[in-house]
Amino acid sequence: MQRQTLSRRHLNRTGAPLMALLLTSTALVGFTSARAQELPTGGSVASGGVTIANPSSSQLTIRQSTSSAIVNWQSFSIGAGATVNIDQPSSSATMLNRVTGGTKSTISGQLNANGQVFLVNPNGIAISKTGKVSAAGFVGSSLGISDEDFEAGKLEFEGNGVSAAVSNQGAISIGRGGYAALIGGSVDNAGSITV
Repeated sequence: MQRQTLSRRHLNRTGAPLMALLLTSTALVGFTSARAQELPTGGSVASGGVTIANPSSSQLTIRQSTSSAIVNWQSFSIGAGATVNIDQPSSSATMLNRVTGGTKSTISGQLNANGQVFLVNPNGIAISKTGKVSAAGFVGSSLGISDEDFEAGKLEFEGNGVSAAVSNQGAISIGRGGYAALIGGSVDNAGSITV
């Protein structure tokens, strides 16, 4: 069983400003192109105050009214030219987006948030060359975390030993004092991660 814990020390906004975890139980794998869906589908709020709206066919707006929230998605991909905006109460607000369906998350468009966004997909996560993530903090993981641990701030991620790959060929941009973590059975960063 794979296990990775992100301690408060690792995610301290005034401590280490940038973190990329590379768990390499297998050889590093590059991004394999997959056709991304335009926008995330099947959002179901599991915890916290969240509203989800589609202002246009290429834009999804998620508004979070509580300091912590959990949303389960059937799929969470963003196609090229599409945008997902997450409006959070503050830069310290956290939102866990968990994929429960059977497809990998491919980010080829833009994911924007003013708080901390966790994207957990056991099928893998790929940020393509055209993909852009901008947030106060970002975690992309193919290892799982329970709702209870997330809500308690116990950031312990677990996998079953065959966890899927997480890759970045795009651009991850993190606000001042923030963090970025890529966690998976293998992790490849051929793009940029900036703070």
